Amino acid sequence: MKKICPALITLLIFGATGATAQESAMPYPKKKAVSALPASTNGTDPESALPFPERRKPKGVHSQAVPAQDQIHSPVRWYAIENAEKTDYWRHVNTDLIWLELETGSELSDENIAAFTEKFDLTDPVSESMHPHLTKFYVFEKPGTTAEQIIAMAKAAREVPGIFFLEPSVIYKGHDIPNDPMWNLQWGPFAIFADEAWTYGAQGEGSLNVLAILDDAIDWMHEDLYDQVWYGYDYGFNDWDPTPDDAVQTHGTHVAGIMSAGNNNGVGIAGMCADTVYFAKVTDNSYFTNNGSYSNAAIVNAIYDIASMERVFAINLSLGGGAPSSADEMAYNFAWNSGKFPIAASGNESNSQISYPAAYPACMAVGAIGTNGEELYLASYSNYGTQQEVTAPGGDMATGYGIVSTMPGNQYEAMEGTSMACPHVAGLAGLMKSLAPELTNVEIRDMINSTCLDLGAPGWDNVYGYGMVNAKLALDMALGAGAVSTRNSEAELHLNLYPNPTADELWVQSKNRDANAVLQIFDLNGRLILSDRAVGNIFSVDVGHLPGGMYVVHLVGDKGYSTGRFLRAN
Repeated sequence: MKKICPALITLLIFGATGATAQESAMPYPKKKAVSALPASTNGTDPESALPFPERRKPKGVHSQAVPAQDQIHSPVRWYAIENAEKTDYWRHVNTDLIWLELETGSELSDENIAAFTEKFDLTDPVSESMHPHLTKFYVFEKPGTTAEQIIAMAKAAREVPGIFFLEPSVIYKGHDIPNDPMWNLQWGPFAIFADEAWTYGAQGEGSLNVLAILDDAIDWMHEDLYDQVWYGYDYGFNDWDPTPDDAVQTHGTHVAGIMSAGNNNGVGIAGMCADTVYFAKVTDNSYFTNNGSYSNAAIVNAIYDIASMERVFAINLSLGGGAPSSADEMAYNFAWNSGKFPIAASGNESNSQISYPAAYPACMAVGAIGTNGEELYLASYSNYGTQQEVTAPGGDMATGYGIVSTMPGNQYEAMEGTSMACPHVAGLAGLMKSLAPELTNVEIRDMINSTCLDLGAPGWDNVYGYGMVNAKLALDMALGAGAVSTRNSEAELHLNLYPNPTADELWVQSKNRDANAVLQIFDLNGRLILSDRAVGNIFSVDVGHLPGGMYVVHLVGDKGYSTGRFLRAN
């Protein structure tokens, strides 16, 4: 295990009173807005409008549609009806905002639909889809609506031809726990070996392998973000200004710094992948009236928009809520199937329920690691559970080890939260894509999982997932730099599982497999479901008879063992 430098403790303790960096004057002109869409509609070069003296071309296509066998599709769920008796669900939705989704080709003016909306007084939508050819939704505001009334509406809507589903709008917030400023010392990239990964010369800059962030707002004039955050849109107010509406909106700027602050520029901190960022602001007036909540409609519109952007690959989602949503789930499936990689914070409720959207199969759920300067552990606030996929440094303010990053006004402060863990992983995914642009989201997800530092029980567990991400080993694998052990430092075996999620047939690829290797499949309760000899370096396993859910795979042989996890999709 890589230890945290003990000298950092002394620096953090004695430097705590001078934590806020001095604000310096910005020599840059005000940044102009650039279209959210990557392709020009008038046949001209879309980069010709960029307000920068040097325009760079991408290295090629950075994302492509996922093959059918690797796509994720979910049945439409009427979550309001399914959760009618679950008080926890209703705590995480806004019953004043009613989400009505229509089937493609249907209209509000259709006779049956119009009769339904008139009966329930659903008039004058406050939000609607920006992409009606992909998802056709309308959000209606009805103050004082109760859960019982929503359930009655949903049951009635289910009988109306042309209505896809009806549900309350879910509540999303940022997963941070703000605290006092600290010296700008970074233990996160050090703990996951990002400093060693950068020795490949890969820090992301110049590839135009755009990373995306959905969050409250961005200070894109910040001295350490100005050269990274080139594009942005305010999906809450439908304009080109993603900057903060108020001084309290600091979360997105902090997240952006962790993921992509400038490297080797003599300023501030070093981001995981100092590359071009597309920032989607997903807050509107509800942020101030509903205790910092994000706009559900803005998030869905942003996801569909980003899914169409060829340059974007990794999507950072340092936000979450406690309720599922069919609208959201379909959006994340669409993004994944379009070749994007949604990476989401697991949540800060200290419980065994991964928050949404991290709990959706299309998203990688990231838990938070804390440290006391010597040991690494799951932070006390971090969620865990059966959807936990990986962990990354999220900070522990109680020990003096928060995550330092950028704040509006050329400031730097420390925070803790799964929001801070998530951009470490999204930045790593962007770093891998910039070095090996031919890799798909499926391959990069598998590589990150298979190279994690195992901090819990051997193999996957519901606390750490596959473990804490290891940037050096992940880049080794992305570049094909020799065989990489998975989860067991003594093992010489190597395991790849695909497609993942899978429907009926799981393919297993192993390297350096010995003749006595045995493949074992366990459920998440530790029960052995299947055991068979591993035949050849690439072989298939029939899993069509297994119930839907997550399973753990062990490849055990004389040379050691390797382990992985796959989702059996219904």
